[in-house]
Amino acid sequence: KGANDYDSMREILTRRFSHGLEEVKAIQESKLQFSAGKFSNFPDLIMMDGGKGQINIALEVLRDLNINIPVCGLSIIMKNLLLIEALI
Repeated sequence: KGANDYDSMREILTRRFSHGLEEVKAIQESKLQFSAGKFSNFPDLIMMDGGKGQINIALEVLRDLNINIPVCGLSIIMKNLLLIEALI
């Protein structure tokens, strides 16, 4: 059976933001500046390569981790037409 793109996306987003949350906690406990972290600086917006399915995976991960970041997706629906979807 081949790779599941949605599961792969879910895994990498969960790893990235979980690591960021752990780093934030460690920085706060050590009273360090946030610039000391690599993953603790979260983006203002997440841009997904895809449509509603990809957006919903990202929103699911963020919701599970109690992180509030807007998510939008880009998908090509016809040769020269680009669709931008946003679910916040």
